[in-house]
Amino acid sequence: MKGQRHVPWFNPRQMNDATVLALNTGRSALLAELLQIMEQRSTHPGQISHWLITGPRGAGKSYFLRLLQVTLKQEPLPKVQLVLLPEELPNIFAPHELLAEICRLLEPSAQHAGTPSRWRVDNTGQLWEEALTQLLSRIQSPLLVVGIENFDALIAQAFSSDVDNSRLRHLMSNEPRLMFVASAVQGDFDEQHNQRLFRQFDHRSLPHWTPIDHRHYLDKRARQQGSTATAQQLNRIDAYSRYTGGNARAGAVLAATILDVNDPLDSADDLDAAVEKMSDHYRALIARIPNNTKKLFDALVRGGEPASQTELAERTGARQSDISRAFAWLVDNGYVNESREPGQKTKHYRVLDRLLVQFYRMRYLHPGQRSRLAVMADLLADTLNFADKGQFVSRNATQAVVWHELDITLAQAPGHETEVISQLGDAVADAAMHDSPANAFALGLDILQGLAARPHLPAEAALRGLWIDMIEMAVPWGVMRDLLGEWPQLWPEAEHNQVHQLKEVLLAWLTKLEAVQTGDTSYQDPNDPDLVTTLTALEQALSPKTRHRLGLLQPAASERT
Repeated sequence: MKGQRHVPWFNPRQMNDATVLALNTGRSALLAELLQIMEQRSTHPGQISHWLITGPRGAGKSYFLRLLQVTLKQEPLPKVQLVLLPEELPNIFAPHELLAEICRLLEPSAQHAGTPSRWRVDNTGQLWEEALTQLLSRIQSPLLVVGIENFDALIAQAFSSDVDNSRLRHLMSNEPRLMFVASAVQGDFDEQHNQRLFRQFDHRSLPHWTPIDHRHYLDKRARQQGSTATAQQLNRIDAYSRYTGGNARAGAVLAATILDVNDPLDSADDLDAAVEKMSDHYRALIARIPNNTKKLFDALVRGGEPASQTELAERTGARQSDISRAFAWLVDNGYVNESREPGQKTKHYRVLDRLLVQFYRMRYLHPGQRSRLAVMADLLADTLNFADKGQFVSRNATQAVVWHELDITLAQAPGHETEVISQLGDAVADAAMHDSPANAFALGLDILQGLAARPHLPAEAALRGLWIDMIEMAVPWGVMRDLLGEWPQLWPEAEHNQVHQLKEVLLAWLTKLEAVQTGDTSYQDPNDPDLVTTLTALEQALSPKTRHRLGLLQPAASERT
């Protein structure tokens, strides 16, 4: 296995052939379809077609073309020849230069480095015809497949005029011995009816990695290193799989980070280490966003997710109609995805790659601060409560995953125990919203049982903070009451008098808050003045937005208008 342990994350061209084949994950079906199309074209020349593979940066477009190259090397199609152009083409600024580059790479043993681009090209038609004649004379097989990455950038760089695009369209439509397999972030350059390349490609989107794909990759990566993935490592990749948004590159980096950890206690740094490895990639992603769109991306992350376009317009002081076009760029380029709650018409959006969110927070929102607390809250809310959580239905399995993460985090963040545990209210709220109140109760009980099993933790302060967070996040009243009903079994009154007293205070508080929110005029404050004072102090711990929502504060005049 020598030479296969190092995996270049950002350049699959540097992977050796065995590594490319060994780590193939979630791409076999698409590859098989492409190989079938290529074989059909090589035996039936009249069936002209070209492929455009689309996906956001990091989806694995470069890897897929490299996988195609290696597969054809290992199992050649007898009538097919493949040329894979370099990922970037800085020497191609005119149409004929593309054909010349294909010609050059048809002879892999040639030492010719290619011809620099001309400063000025006047006779484009003649140069195109000469280069085309030379290319067609070099094709030795019934079908030449040309792999071209970043095809949209190539079009903008070398085929800027309608005449140039018309020549390319004529070649693609009439030359049966040539097939382009191109890639791009998006394929809108051939979806506009007024453009010369309209509908010249069959579009294929690279599928996002599923949670199972993450497990398969981790297992393959472990075998490649001569080991076997442990149950603990598989549990970690299960938990993190939704954090990557299905981005293959982020998933691969996380898997390798998990496998590189020798001491399980050090694995608390998984996400931080993955973000660090992806920093250059994420900087490039952010730099690529147009300026007005960048304002909306910042407002989404800075102001909280998910958010509707209406909310983003309010955050940026605009109207929804003003931002719709700029925001569509984020959707079209795979930065955000949309969701709609059952029975609701409004779409809400969140950043698909959660590691990108952590990078943004660490670098731009809270620079210089360790991200662990935010990472943990976001991770637990985003990943442990997804709808298809069948593998986490077992109470013990869920608790093991949750508290494995928490134990590591608490060990790395002494003095922040209350803050860490209280932020788990986000996860309970997410379960109530996206799964069911029953699942929210089950997760909340897991958290309480884990806390009760760790007497060294400050239970009273942590529980107070947890309930405040759950109220902030609008966890259903019934779920919070049911969880309070479990306290006597977890913290018997005889041994935990302060926790018992807190339970009574919180029950009284929930009763008051629900009555105020629902407008129950029959409610009266408790007769105990000390309890009233305590409830008032708890309410002061809530944010003004939550107090407005619950009816504890009246909106200011500016807000009513």
